[in-house]
Amino acid sequence: MTVDSVQIVWTEGSHAFARENLHKYRIELTLYWHGIVRTFGQTRMALSYNAKLGEFTGQEVLLTKGITKTDVRRVATAVGVLIAKSALEAFLADQ
Repeated sequence: MTVDSVQIVWTEGSHAFARENLHKYRIELTLYWHGIVRTFGQTRMALSYNAKLGEFTGQEVLLTKGITKTDVRRVATAVGVLIAKSALEAFLADQ
């Protein structure tokens, strides 16, 4: 798995990169996997999170090789959410 990009929107007027100032973010990541039909595959996806709602509000499959986008949504979204949360925690810890 690789995190390809993270775009963060901070609350207007905030002066510190802290969790309480987070408005929303979008993370693009690539998952690498092994399958039965195709021995190696990858799925690039984007997840959007809204801090005010406290939940992921969007999921988009940008590219997938080896399985259908429907299959990707079923499996990769749960994995992607865990990874996205971890990536944000790591980012905030570095600030």
